[in-house]
Amino acid sequence: MQKKAWFSFIFIICFLGIENSFGCEFATLKFSKFPHWNYIFIGKVVSIVGPVKFKAGLSSRETFGIKIQVTDKIYFPERHVLTTEILPKQFFEVFYFEGYEANCSFIGTNKEKAAKLFPIGSEVRVVADPTNLFDQSPSNGFIRLKVLKNVSGNIARNDLDNRLKSSSQTIYKYQSYGELSEFMKKKEDLLSAYNNLPEFELRKDLLRLERFKNERQKIKILERLLYYPFTGQLEFPELVRRSLTDDKQQKRLINSWTKLKISKN
Repeated sequence: MQKKAWFSFIFIICFLGIENSFGCEFATLKFSKFPHWNYIFIGKVVSIVGPVKFKAGLSSRETFGIKIQVTDKIYFPERHVLTTEILPKQFFEVFYFEGYEANCSFIGTNKEKAAKLFPIGSEVRVVADPTNLFDQSPSNGFIRLKVLKNVSGNIARNDLDNRLKSSSQTIYKYQSYGELSEFMKKKEDLLSAYNNLPEFELRKDLLRLERFKNERQKIKILERLLYYPFTGQLEFPELVRRSLTDDKQQKRLINSWTKLKISKN
């Protein structure tokens, strides 16, 4: 099988429904096109949810999450991928897992930490995945989503600093990443919002590349993505070839990407 896989091992784990059953070897997610399984939105935290039991190996544990009212939709899958139902998408219950143990059991979040990270009334930006981790579905019919820190998706405050604020319409300058003030370094919530912003913006640009028909528009996006800071996450040459038909533009952009990668190493 010569086909280059563009999804990661974590994607396979999640969608086979074996999210925590064997050795923890989560590969870095690499993008060459838009990930259609992600829920991507901005919303307002309306309440703390929990405790909720989730599967942890052969037993169960409890965790807390947040209920979010969507205020700015970027992308939802047409159908919830773990069911055949069309479910309500004005509110979501999002659960933030802080890591995982040696047996791949996820580490949940307690009530105090959830309330501190994402206070009621705060605005958050979310990239989250559907999950079958939980023992029971919510009686209110809301979709439950998960974020696994540093592995799958991200969630961060979107109301802490105007320089870090995103929306469905904003255009991000990836070259600006790295201009981190000393003030931000000292604030955990600001640092999280800052570090998670490029990944959030990447998904917006991948969606634009998929939807736009005009090659000039696509070239402008790809020229910005040349400076995406986490180069290990982006299959840029494959993305260029997938997005453009102009051979000269493909070659120019791929050469520029290669030179920039060499200069960073």
